[in-house]
Amino acid sequence: METLKEILSTSKANLVDVRTPEEFSAGSVAGSVNIPMSEVEANLEKLQSLQPLVVFCRSGARSGQVLIFLQHKGFEKVWNGGGWMDLNHLISEI
Repeated sequence: METLKEILSTSKANLVDVRTPEEFSAGSVAGSVNIPMSEVEANLEKLQSLQPLVVFCRSGARSGQVLIFLQHKGFEKVWNGGGWMDLNHLISEI
């Protein structure tokens, strides 16, 4: 299984911030899109077209829930990026 760092460095993974719009506007990962956790189900078609996906939030808890939900909906190319600050740090090392 590929690590998150490998996914980020070898693919054109789309970054999806599942926090609220207010949290997103206060700071996020460059190039990410904001689809709040509460709107994920309504945006399944859009998310399907964005695969591969790395979902993330403040701490990794909400994105972990979104990951499980998407996997149950048949998504195969989706990873939990954890918290946005940690993800920013990881991306800066690539």
